[in-house]
Amino acid sequence: PSYPSLELTTNSYVRAFNIAVVNHINNVVRVFPINCASNAL
Repeated sequence: PSYPSLELTTNSYVRAFNIAVVNHINNVVRVFPINCASNAL
């Protein structure tokens, strides 16, 4: 625990990255059926 600020910064970066990945996956899951439907048409 000699660099608590670095650890906090890393945790915040990891948390933001995880949120971005989850949002991206949610967007892909939401758009994927629409793309399949439009391709089927």
